[in-house]
Amino acid sequence: LMALPQGLDYVIMDTLFPKMVGCEIKKWGSTGLEAVSLLCVLPQNIGNQYFFLIFWFLLVLLILSNSISIVVTLFRFSFITGSYKRFLRKSLLPHQERYKLVYTRVGTTGRYILMLCAEQSNPKVFEDLLEIVCSLLISNYHKRKGKRETHKENRSGRTRTSSSYGDSMV
Repeated sequence: LMALPQGLDYVIMDTLFPKMVGCEIKKWGSTGLEAVSLLCVLPQNIGNQYFFLIFWFLLVLLILSNSISIVVTLFRFSFITGSYKRFLRKSLLPHQERYKLVYTRVGTTGRYILMLCAEQSNPKVFEDLLEIVCSLLISNYHKRKGKRETHKENRSGRTRTSSSYGDSMV
């Protein structure tokens, strides 16, 4: 690009897409088969060099726009609080602690999937679906948490008197 004012861009483009080339044509003459060297014009390369330039700049533009889009998407989903508020707006749901607990625990991919479901489905159907998902994930979380507590208690030598979480240790 720095060579554009000096006219050197044509030299580069001519090496990539030559407009004229030397060609050898063999023809039958009075002495038999004769080889004649001529200068041949390649009109297809004249158009190709301009298409190449246009598509090259278009490719650079698309790479930049896709990179910016990826960074913005990662930035939006990496901040949980802002994305949770946006999730509530798009899904038309009221704020509830269980929704926030599930939303913060499902990870970036899970938040993305929840956001897509909220945008693409009926709000009432999505609310019913989210209620089912919340109850399953929260019960699974409490089961795992209970197993960890039981495992820690067994290692320390204490036993639990009951299976509820609010009981005291013996």
